Amino acid sequence: MLPHARFTIHAALPETHQFTEKNGRRPTDNEVAVLVRETRADKLIEISTDEVRSRQRSRLTRNDAKVLSELRENASSRDLGTESAEPSLRHAEDHVFERVSVARDHEILTEALRHGRGHIDHSELKGTSRCKRHPAPSLRIATRSLLPAVSSVSAK
Repeated sequence: MLPHARFTIHAALPETHQFTEKNGRRPTDNEVAVLVRETRADKLIEISTDEVRSRQRSRLTRNDAKVLSELRENASSRDLGTESAEPSLRHAEDHVFERVSVARDHEILTEALRHGRGHIDHSELKGTSRCKRHPAPSLRIATRSLLPAVSSVSAK
């Protein structure tokens, strides 16, 4: 089990433990929602972010604080370097043009970002994009097989 997996609403609610002891089973999601609604204090509308953090940290056990600290260190020490956007752009073009012959540039860029999620840089993708030379806000792009026909129509 992942160290952060136990930080769930089910584990955090004392009412969950009481429910389990009383009923001999864990509550369903709907039952947890009812427990939360019945026991939650009114929202503190005028509370600062620092105060919220302070209150949350005061509820952590030493072990929970240690686990969170380790998770934060591991996450920040990872090298999430970006990769070239070209493979994602090629994938996006293949994927989009598999279904249509003409598409808007943002559809291709969206699919490329989806494909390279977390690994490519948006600005590099836009720089790599074949439509970067056009200032039009939403450019239509055609497959290579349609380019001669599209060019002759737009030239008229």
